[in-house]
Amino acid sequence: MKKKFNSIFSNFVNLAVSKSVELLVPILAIPLLISRLGIESYGVYIYAFSIFAIFSVLVRLGLDDYGVKQLTQSDKHNEKTISLTYYSIKFFLAFLVILTSFFAVTLFEINYIFLLCSLVLLGDASDSIWFFLSKNNLRFYTFTKVISKILYLLLLYLNVQSEADLFLVPIFYALISFGAGLFQMGYVYQNSLGEFKFFLSKKLGKEIITKGSHIVGSNFISVIKDRGGFISLGLLGLNSYVGIYDIIYKVVMVLNIPPQIISTSYFPRISSEGSKNLLFQSFFVNFLYSAITIPILILIQYISNLLFSEVFIADPSVTVAIFCACFFYSISINIAKNIIIISGNTLVLLISAIASSLVYISALVFTFGENFDVYMALYLFALAYAVEMLVRLIFVLVKKVYNT
Repeated sequence: MKKKFNSIFSNFVNLAVSKSVELLVPILAIPLLISRLGIESYGVYIYAFSIFAIFSVLVRLGLDDYGVKQLTQSDKHNEKTISLTYYSIKFFLAFLVILTSFFAVTLFEINYIFLLCSLVLLGDASDSIWFFLSKNNLRFYTFTKVISKILYLLLLYLNVQSEADLFLVPIFYALISFGAGLFQMGYVYQNSLGEFKFFLSKKLGKEIITKGSHIVGSNFISVIKDRGGFISLGLLGLNSYVGIYDIIYKVVMVLNIPPQIISTSYFPRISSEGSKNLLFQSFFVNFLYSAITIPILILIQYISNLLFSEVFIADPSVTVAIFCACFFYSISINIAKNIIIISGNTLVLLISAIASSLVYISALVFTFGENFDVYMALYLFALAYAVEMLVRLIFVLVKKVYNT
């Protein structure tokens, strides 16, 4: 029992460090980039980056979650075959998107910053968190993430001085994330058991396309609600609003770190042991965290209005919308990881994503126009999370998946 708790706690601490650094560094970079690039150029970068954040889901192919399940439930001597198969598929998809971006930028005279942003997909392809989670050992992974993000911030500080240096931002991000991924890949190759088996790899590839497509379909469609606000504001030419919305979005993402960590920390143990006690415990911890966010959000609203009222005023409705988005997300992600993926009913992830995105897109089309602003983008964001959570929750309760 003590060993079980220690592994969960160790995962929690390491994920907390890596996730926090992964999001806090970009937040620290915001004032630096806005002051040196200007809010308009910063908005252009975030607009382009948001588009490839959607393709990032395609490249990862749901393997961050499915890979943990595959490695914890398969023969240990197939680890090398599983790992190399994952890498092959992810890099193929990454190069496919990058190549498509190159032709699109060349043929249609699109801003070259879009091509440079596509290079960040190499970091997604090489990221290996699924392997480290399956081993219940995230120390090396955390080390690579922390060092890479600190180096990224340092490179920005030393080299990005004016609007003319905008192209350096995606280049530095791509180089640093890909470099961290290469170190992780080297570790995985050295520490994975067994030898590469071609025929097993072929079988795994088909299985990944089948099961992984459900997860990636879910995540791909779900990310529309994450990035739809950015893209909509960008299409309207409101680049300064894109920059403001990015700050709000990053606040939401920071608050969503603990639910990700909580759910992911419990995931390997629940996957291997099927413990209902651990499952209920994971939900309790998520509920407790949601309650803690209420005073935090009130404080953030007060500080924001005290310091930035000339740029943007956050009224109570913004605070409520952020809380609802975070609460719905915490329940939804825990259901997805620790019930649906483990039970193998991954198709419902796709269904819930389609449902939430249909509602989101319908509302977006209805509200899109001159009156569309940061507030509306945030309200639709919270609405989409609510629909996704409800579909998953109804499925689990009706089908009693938690009993399997």
